[in-house]
Amino acid sequence: METIFIILATVLGLIVGSFLNVVILRYNTGLTLNGRSMCLACRRQLTWSELIPVWSYFAQKGKCRGCESKIAVQYVVVEILTALIFLFIALSASSTYVAGEYFQELRYILWGGVVSAVLVVIAGYDLRHKIIPDELVYIFMAVATLSVFIVHLHFGFRELVWVLHGLYSGGILFALFWAIWHFSDGRLMGFGDAKLVFGIGLWLGLKASFISLLIAFVTGAVVGLILIGLKNHKNLPKYLRVYTMKSELPFAPFLALGAILSFILLAHATPIAF
Repeated sequence: METIFIILATVLGLIVGSFLNVVILRYNTGLTLNGRSMCLACRRQLTWSELIPVWSYFAQKGKCRGCESKIAVQYVVVEILTALIFLFIALSASSTYVAGEYFQELRYILWGGVVSAVLVVIAGYDLRHKIIPDELVYIFMAVATLSVFIVHLHFGFRELVWVLHGLYSGGILFALFWAIWHFSDGRLMGFGDAKLVFGIGLWLGLKASFISLLIAFVTGAVVGLILIGLKNHKNLPKYLRVYTMKSELPFAPFLALGAILSFILLAHATPIAF
């Protein structure tokens, strides 16, 4: 049964990742999420064979079959990352719950995937536009708060205590990031990041949240240094050679990475796993 959960979770992650690409690319563009998928270059509606996650991208050699315009590599990256997230959440669930708690384990996988999916959208949007939309952050806060209730299907004292702990944790993180944003006049941190970490506190609690921040800052620093080091490599694409010490590097992707990894690695310590 555990193996089936893990396989189904991975396949579900691929499908969800395909949908998240649509959200990231269409959000705030005037396009709706309804209707059939289409090539954004020639507006041709895509066939079912062009919508198979990951496989379609490589089968078409990264190009539209109609106009042969390049398909953004974002599509396959988001699909693979989301599949991996669902896979590791499933593995985490199998080690968190005892044998036989299949329905609770399933809720853990599905709802952990929902919260993580919102973070993927926020990260992807921030990478493309260097801004975190308030609506997405509020959705993240809502699903993060509901996590403990949805997974346990219980509305008791223990769940309320965790929500209060989440508010306390989120408040501390928000205050820390707000101070960085305020006293640096927005140069070191954006206000959207401060709102995002409040949601992370709601989801993970204080201990796991601080670990997620440590992961975010370390990976952000490493990636930043690598991008700066690539500036002098003329054989690489131009978009990889534009970063300097003064460049703005979106931080939401690293916060999302830290939060998801912390959730997976500290499954027993997060609110929805007690």
